[in-house]
Amino acid sequence: MIRAYTRVLKSYMAFGSRTKRSEFWLFVLVQGAITVGALILSGSVHDVVGLLLALYLLGTLTPTLAAIVRRLHDTGRSSWWLLLGLGPAPVAIGLIVAGLVFIQVGFVGEIFEFVGLAAGDPLAEDAVETFDGFFALGIALFSLGVMATFGGGVLAIVLLVLLAFPGQHGENKYGPQPD
Repeated sequence: MIRAYTRVLKSYMAFGSRTKRSEFWLFVLVQGAITVGALILSGSVHDVVGLLLALYLLGTLTPTLAAIVRRLHDTGRSSWWLLLGLGPAPVAIGLIVAGLVFIQVGFVGEIFEFVGLAAGDPLAEDAVETFDGFFALGIALFSLGVMATFGGGVLAIVLLVLLAFPGQHGENKYGPQPD
């Protein structure tokens, strides 16, 4: 198990070859055990363990991505399939943040209206209507972000299923069958 984990770590820049299914999933198992163990320790010991975990995960990001790419290559798929698991996340985060910003701007309009700044002043009344539009836009963007998050989760599950497929026997366009 440790041999498979260290082999994946040592081949962190080999994006063009293939990885056996067992080697990949043993790497994922060890990576998960380290992460869960550190999370348990960080809750009971100190925040230093959480910082060390963050540094560890950052340090193993490239080997993990390389292992996923090699696993996809072993199943005969391009590394572009990796975007199934990664693609929607930035979009979802951006939509949620934009939605929250526009909702806050809409709340400013509600405050203006509450304190009576719009009473009798046509420019202020137009501003309040604009703030109401921002609030509605914020709700729409936030809702789209939440839907993109769920869609991203579904696509990540599809990527997991693809990683679980058996590798192609013999040589494929990504190299010889791993031993």
